[in-house]
This record gives sequence, C-alpha cells and structure tokens, in this order.
Amino acid sequence: MNSNAKLSLSNSVQIEVDVEKLAYLFSTGVLCAADLRCLNRTSKNRVWALCLNSCIARDECSLVVKKSIRHLSNRH
Repeated sequence: MNSNAKLSLSNSVQIEVDVEKLAYLFSTGVLCAADLRCLNRTSKNRVWALCLNSCIARDECSLVVKKSIRHLSNRH
C-alpha cells in the first residue's frame, strides 16, 4: 500500500502547534476552535482562551459571551 492510500484511511492527525500560530489562525478566521479536539484539559483551556480572545478582537462575540469572558478572566 502506498503512502497516499494510507493517508486516505485516516480522518485525523495529531499535531502540535505553536500558540502564536494558533492565535493567528483563529484571528484570521482560517481555523475555529470547533474544528479541534483537545487531548488534555490544559490544551482545552488554552484553545478556549485563544478562541475567545480572537472573537473579542474581531468583535464577533455576543454581549453574553463577552460578559462570560470577563467573568472567567476575573476568577484567575
């Protein structure tokens, strides 16, 4: 079986991405957090924070989401 055939059998890949690159992908709208499945709690929290910050920066969050973000930020 050639490598192209092997690649087509899998529906996902596991990769590591630099936080700044991930933030850039979120901010440009190229990638959405809903497209990702985090493998641990730390990664999930970081992806969530990057996504929300990107959302605020692009002013695409609803008022409810913005209030939730502020509430979560004040807890730290």
